[in-house]
Amino acid sequence: MSKRFFPQLCICISVLFISCKNPAEDARATAMPDSKQALKESIKKYPDSLMLVQKLIESYRDDGEYKKAIAITDNEIKRNSGNAYLWNMKATLHFENSDTAEALNALEHAVSIYPLPEYLIALGTVYAEVKNRVSLEIADSLLSGNYVKYARDAFFLKGLYNSYIGDKRKAISYFDSSLNTDFTYMPSYREKAIALYD
Repeated sequence: MSKRFFPQLCICISVLFISCKNPAEDARATAMPDSKQALKESIKKYPDSLMLVQKLIESYRDDGEYKKAIAITDNEIKRNSGNAYLWNMKATLHFENSDTAEALNALEHAVSIYPLPEYLIALGTVYAEVKNRVSLEIADSLLSGNYVKYARDAFFLKGLYNSYIGDKRKAISYFDSSLNTDFTYMPSYREKAIALYD
């Protein structure tokens, strides 16, 4: 994954990772313990608390212990393979651990379970970076139907794909379309500047 786009993608995925909440969480689990050991004990007490498991995963993630964080996420996925949020968590961990193939795989699972626009945008972004035309298909799907409010992201994906395949003029045109939709969208400004420089 290229260094120029990696930080923005990590931020996007991290925001999803941190902001998603399970409303059915046990109210008793809201007072979260701090240490990993205390978290493990609380998880034993409340094994169905995704919030506690997420906090433990984040704790390992914050310490750079991605293998342990991924192992915990994989265990949760074994218990509930139909949870798109868990697959998205796994994708985030793989992104941050520079494993694009596994991140793509996890995002594909998340999208197949629950095609949230945020998951689609993240998947399209990675596909654009690896020069896969599926990125353009995702962008087209965002421009149609219920996702039309994500036009800035769709045009951004088209621009990103064209930038990665070397068609800078076409990329700039799509970044302009993205900015015409939302003139405050900083990723399009940044990628347009890179394309202009190239």
